[in-house]
Amino acid sequence: MPRRLNELTSLKWSDVDLGRKLWSVPGEWHSPHPKAQVLSDAGTALLEELRLLDKPAADDFVFGRAANNRGPKNRSRMKKMIDYRMKSILGDAGIEFRDWRWNDLRRTVFELLVSIDVSSGVAQIVVGRAPSGLLELYPHGAVRAALQRLAEEIAAIRDGKPAA
Repeated sequence: MPRRLNELTSLKWSDVDLGRKLWSVPGEWHSPHPKAQVLSDAGTALLEELRLLDKPAADDFVFGRAANNRGPKNRSRMKKMIDYRMKSILGDAGIEFRDWRWNDLRRTVFELLVSIDVSSGVAQIVVGRAPSGLLELYPHGAVRAALQRLAEEIAAIRDGKPAA
């Protein structure tokens, strides 16, 4: 889910509808209404697996709870875990690992989606950069199809196979 770090760390189980594969992303200060973010099959499967590891209460945070009740207390820990995995994967492929920011990940996903012929409007919705008027133009099915293609492309990259 290539979303803003604060959106990911404040994600609660009560915001996720695994059956419908939707995430109600809380609104921002300028738009207090939640936005429905479509989840891919792969993303839904990962969340289902995560939920099976530890049965949380419906209002618990998906990625843990801090004392301030605002999500994980150490957001840098999440990034360090990704860094560790990426260094290993890229190192095995002989590629130098460089430092990155959360926004780099979102920008990369956007560019990858556009490169596999997903419209820029749908790509903006996927990474959480779409203006509210754009959200009504694309049905959930188009966004979910883009996420499915993205998951397949990432799996192909990971497995060293050419994309379909």
